[in-house]
Amino acid sequence: MDLPLSCCQSLDESLGISIPSNTILSAYLGVHTTRLDRGTSYQLGLPTGVHLQVERVAPGSPAEGAGVKLYDVLLKLDDQLLINPEQLKTLVRLRNPGERISLSILRQAKPLSLS
Repeated sequence: MDLPLSCCQSLDESLGISIPSNTILSAYLGVHTTRLDRGTSYQLGLPTGVHLQVERVAPGSPAEGAGVKLYDVLLKLDDQLLINPEQLKTLVRLRNPGERISLSILRQAKPLSLS
């Protein structure tokens, strides 16, 4: 699956959704994440304190189009290990709108790659 980043004028920090505009200011993915909790990390055999769980996927977003689902665990964006939601936002904003990325995820404890 292709996972292109979209553009936006402004971002809702809590939801990670955007208001489209003709003026491209920032790329966005369209997910709201939280750090994976200790118990879930343990159950999945992952180190604690890293990785993100998807709490919301914005309708019509690049994430939704690529198949990101509620409760997916985001492991990596390209080759970068994901540690916290702020890091994910920063990594996405450093990209150009329309640029393609790859996400390594776990869905129901099974590894997947969305790119």
